[in-house]
Amino acid sequence: MLILGNIRSTGFWEMVDSAAMRDFVAARPAFCSGCGVEDTCLGGCKESAEVCSGSAWARDPLLEAYGHLASKPE
Repeated sequence: MLILGNIRSTGFWEMVDSAAMRDFVAARPAFCSGCGVEDTCLGGCKESAEVCSGSAWARDPLLEAYGHLASKPE
């Protein structure tokens, strides 16, 4: 499990501005590359992806389950 910080020992904004948070936000599955809403969607739910597959870079589990119904906006 990815831990981005501990609010009891680290300030909130320090955690938000951390390298771990930047890496977490940057994580996007290859499927999302070139999608018209990638900068808004940010690759779906990274925490769900990590819990279900072990990687924040994996596809969101809902997209994995219903990807056959998805199309990328341009």
